[in-house]
Amino acid sequence: MSEELKAQDTVSLGVRSLLSRIESYAEKMAPGKRNTEDQINMEQKGLYLTLQAILTQKENKDFVEAFNGTVDLFKRYGNDALSTMFVSRNHYSVKLDANARRDFAAWVNIFVILSKPNLRHLLIKQTDPAKAYRSLPELQSIRAVEHITRLLAFDAQNAA
Repeated sequence: MSEELKAQDTVSLGVRSLLSRIESYAEKMAPGKRNTEDQINMEQKGLYLTLQAILTQKENKDFVEAFNGTVDLFKRYGNDALSTMFVSRNHYSVKLDANARRDFAAWVNIFVILSKPNLRHLLIKQTDPAKAYRSLPELQSIRAVEHITRLLAFDAQNAA
């Protein structure tokens, strides 16, 4: 776990564990690392399950910390292991059903866009967050969309 994650005393142990899994994924799947197809599939399914766990956090405080921490990790590793291109490797051989595969791609796309504040305005034009989160329980789906809306409003306010 990175020193940055260890230093976040206010972040719950569960959230730190989830963020640590993403960081571990990014290190294992970094460009230049040799991975077998089975390793790639296992890591990608693990990333899918981790993102799902983040998006379905029951406590609002944990959700916000996990969501924002995930955006930060996508910012840090977004040009390599967490880029859309690298996360999409062997995409169709990952053992997920078609709906889960679609959701996974949408979630990664949203986190990639949110990690680049100068591109966040594209989120509204290119992606329908409500549709991307349709497989989540209704409360978590609404909360995710509301949080994205707040991030976009924050960007708009700071741009003005």
